[in-house]
Amino acid sequence: RDSDYQSLNLDVARTFFNSKLTLQAGAGAFNENADISRFSNDGYQVSAGANWQVAVNDSLYLKDVYKSSKFDGAEVLFNKARDEHENRATIGFNHRFVEKYVKDWNMDASINYIENDSNLAIYDYQRTQFNLNFGKYF
Repeated sequence: RDSDYQSLNLDVARTFFNSKLTLQAGAGAFNENADISRFSNDGYQVSAGANWQVAVNDSLYLKDVYKSSKFDGAEVLFNKARDEHENRATIGFNHRFVEKYVKDWNMDASINYIENDSNLAIYDYQRTQFNLNFGKYF
């Protein structure tokens, strides 16, 4: 499916306690126009998050994103357009290595819980994702 996607978002963040704690909130709207109308959708999302530096090279973070989508065209088998509400909650830990052989490497571990509620039951789902990422800064 080919589509054009546009979005406009605004995020604000504020630090506290000498930048040890960061709070963030955001909101936005989107519109996707697809060649096939059942894939075209528009809606909005809101988010909130926090990052807490618990040690010099360690931080914990939380984020929650709520997204509401309304689709234009009817699904083939149901003769009804989708209306979905998705919630994504994330908790994670980030560590920056400083030891000689792993200096400037970063480890990020997180758990994501996603729940999608739709007016069409085949699009309802719950998912838990576990992520472990390593990266190097140059």
